[in-house]
Amino acid sequence: MFPITSNKLQEFREWAMIRFMRVVVATFCVFSMGSAQATQYEVTLLGLGTLEGASSNSDSSATGINESGQVVGTATIAGTNVAILWSGATVTNLGGLGGPSAFSVALGINDFGQVVGFSRTIQNDPRYYATLWSEGAITNLGFGYNSTASAINNTGQIAVSSSFGSVVWAAGTVSYLSFPHVSDSASGINDKGQVVGAINTRDGLNHAALWSAGITTDLGTLGATWSVASAINDFSQIVGYSYNTVSLTYQAILWDVSDAPKVIGSFEPAAINNRGQVVGTSGSGAVLWNDNVTVNLNQFLDAVTVDAGWVLAGASGINDKGQITGTAFNNHTGLIEAFLLTPVPEPATIALLTLGLASLAATRRSKHK
Repeated sequence: MFPITSNKLQEFREWAMIRFMRVVVATFCVFSMGSAQATQYEVTLLGLGTLEGASSNSDSSATGINESGQVVGTATIAGTNVAILWSGATVTNLGGLGGPSAFSVALGINDFGQVVGFSRTIQNDPRYYATLWSEGAITNLGFGYNSTASAINNTGQIAVSSSFGSVVWAAGTVSYLSFPHVSDSASGINDKGQVVGAINTRDGLNHAALWSAGITTDLGTLGATWSVASAINDFSQIVGYSYNTVSLTYQAILWDVSDAPKVIGSFEPAAINNRGQVVGTSGSGAVLWNDNVTVNLNQFLDAVTVDAGWVLAGASGINDKGQITGTAFNNHTGLIEAFLLTPVPEPATIALLTLGLASLAATRRSKHK
């Protein structure tokens, strides 16, 4: 047995303290963030700032968010919809295939800031094309008119719906998912390259679908008339919704590879993060589903914002940090505006982190002495 010196004992104590604090803080944060009701949010109406051509009456809406908190969506500038990127305090008109003022819509963004959506090549042409915005370049993905790029993952794979069928585009290489079923649609893709959306069945109704490793899986409707899959996370958890034409009701569905599919509420899910948190839209506004609890996000608006007429109408994206984006509506003015909700650490969490840092500092001081 090797002798334990005083220096080695001190190093062991410091290592043990660091490990202990990491475990305690991580456990507390997971517990705190795991409860939707316990988490508080800072609400930001994104607006368009000094964006050229924008006015106080310019509408905006958000469609997606990445891990850096960058938000994409659309704004109405001089009567035309244009793709928008919000990055911190900077608002950027991404432009379109027909120029900076051409019709364009941004639908998704990955962690490298690559954006996908669709745009027109000529201002008044009703046709639109799947589009990629990357490093200042705008690319027509080449699927003919009326094609849409719905989502992009961190490897650059893009889920596209087009008149030629649903496809995955990656650096110019095209993999068909549903050809020649041109009425099928792709709406989400994860970092494994798994795609979700909807297939048109023989009875002419849409069913939620998963495309994975060359296999198409009909996810079913859970007893409803038709269904659509909206998004998939990196753990292959899928969210979507179904509609019953008899009861005229929507139901949110979670398909999980490790469990049977289940109904999680009466709302339309739009996104799911890797923590299994789901956001979407209900009859009463933007909602978050977390740990089997559905929360109306409007409860986080302060009195001033509520009195000003603002309502969080729907949520469209959520990242792994729990930041949520979507679209707000003003009941007084009729204005539509993109919003961002950012989780705020609870006082107890801050106190615990402070205690941990103080303990580590004390341990290091003791070591130097």
